[in-house]
Amino acid sequence: MLEPSFVYFVQQAVLILARHHRELTINVILEKFVPLDRNTLELWRTLGRASIGLGVLKHLARKLNRVGDDSSQPSSPTRRLHAHQPSPESLTVTRAISVMVSVQYKEGVQCLLPSLLPGLLLQLSKALGEEMLSAPLSPWRGHAEDQRQEGNVCRPFCKTLTAVLSKCTEKSWLRPFWRQKMSALLESPRTYAEGMCLLTSVLLRAQLISRELIEIFSQWLRYPSANLQLTAMAFFAELMKEPPLEKRNVLKTLRVLAEKAQHRSSTIRQLAARALGNAAGSMPVEVRKHGRQVVQVLQQSLADTACPEVVAESMLALAELVRVLQAVNLGSAFEDIARATKMFFESEEEYLRYSALRLYSVLASSASSKRSFFAGEVAETWVSLFLHLR
Repeated sequence: MLEPSFVYFVQQAVLILARHHRELTINVILEKFVPLDRNTLELWRTLGRASIGLGVLKHLARKLNRVGDDSSQPSSPTRRLHAHQPSPESLTVTRAISVMVSVQYKEGVQCLLPSLLPGLLLQLSKALGEEMLSAPLSPWRGHAEDQRQEGNVCRPFCKTLTAVLSKCTEKSWLRPFWRQKMSALLESPRTYAEGMCLLTSVLLRAQLISRELIEIFSQWLRYPSANLQLTAMAFFAELMKEPPLEKRNVLKTLRVLAEKAQHRSSTIRQLAARALGNAAGSMPVEVRKHGRQVVQVLQQSLADTACPEVVAESMLALAELVRVLQAVNLGSAFEDIARATKMFFESEEEYLRYSALRLYSVLASSASSKRSFFAGEVAETWVSLFLHLR
């Protein structure tokens, strides 16, 4: 065991080197020092407390974004669906970030959030593998059950992510329950999308959504990596509830969301429907301008019977759009939607019946210009409607 006085002199020597040769010093510590050794962790704390601490943390964030970066490459069809073992380098850098964040000021970590958050989510999505692409969101929003397992390979990234958020927000607000819930959802491929939605909700409430973050996630929507596309879709699905977007970017984002409704991943299709529905509720004027095109995309999703969660989400989104557009602006689409909706009244899935009845109630309240048609529809379905009242 090293003498405390010797350790102190080593730390000061490394600090001096880092002031003049920052990148070289950081690389040597990451490559040559034992990652979880107590002296190494204290060395990171020393660097974090120094005047160069924010610069060192920024360098680590950039390094994490570059570790094993294959996100610009399309997913291989032979790629395993199970979780991937993170690289030693990504784990070492993540641990260093966690230690440095613990001794930084709130304002400094907030400033680096557009670098820290994407890097951690990049490594997390890679470790989860492609199973997340076929894991539907819970049809009952906010009721997903976490599936935490011991020894999860994603836990280091989730722990560092919650440490960053705790530093950026008021600790009394981001209660331990929400930190644990979010971490548990994010570290499982079956609930990752739900966790990402919860994370975005936290960022919105804490007013931590910056233009830089929106730009990064906008770029991820176009990445060949389907895992990053899913991450970005979950971000925008929640962001559309309260979009801090400039008007010129709104329509561009809506077009991309509509395109994703045809994605090969059922989870991404479901997120696209949720995002479009949330956009209709928060940006009615903008959505009204291109409402018919969005309605057409969601109508096609009603035929996706192999993925009932996508159908349910599409009906909920259509309910928001019908409320905004009204029957008079829907043309023949109103009648097509009504006919398609009643087909789910007798579904075995409770959430499909719920979504269908919710959409049908909105159609009824918007049918002022389609009264004769809708009266005929109700006459055909009144038995089912009365049974659901029981």
